Amino acid sequence: MVDVESSEIAGQYSAQKSRHMSDRGTRYVSHTVRVKALGAVYQEARLGNYTLQSDEHSGQWGGQDRAPSPFQYLLVALGFSINDQVAIQAAVMGVRLESLETIASGSFDVKGYYNIRGHDPRIRKVGLDFWVKSEAPRSSILSVIQKAANGCPVYRTLRRSGRIERRLHLNEGAPPEAGSHHSHGEFHLSHEHGGHQ
Repeated sequence: MVDVESSEIAGQYSAQKSRHMSDRGTRYVSHTVRVKALGAVYQEARLGNYTLQSDEHSGQWGGQDRAPSPFQYLLVALGFSINDQVAIQAAVMGVRLESLETIASGSFDVKGYYNIRGHDPRIRKVGLDFWVKSEAPRSSILSVIQKAANGCPVYRTLRRSGRIERRLHLNEGAPPEAGSHHSHGEFHLSHEHGGHQ
């Protein structure tokens, strides 16, 4: 993590927060993307100067694995968004992170995907494993993650769908490759109801 960049982020965040706190009411930020079907489940999205493709997995999903699936993009969005917030909150709180890597995982009831009665395809469980290297105490890192969760739009949206489990791996070495099972580490569970999670 770059200290100069972190200092700039902290300054910008503090200035914008002060400005918004002096305003009354709610201020929304909106984004729009254009999605075009290129095949049965192969699609292309245009976001300003950027172009992304998506496809479903082969087999039961009817795709050809030509690009990440929509569900994978959802997890990517969560990972990007929460990492942004962790970096910002660490800078604001003066917690130096040597490195940060987050593994986002999730699951849903496949029977709901097929519209089978009594089954809901909503994502029921999301996991976030934060792999952090830092000389800061564990309590400080957990505080940073809590602040990040409070201010992360994607996290807060998914949180309404089901439980999100957060685990901190502090100075435990390299994280496993995406898709591999990992169950050790400290659990820091968000509450089911009320308040900021």
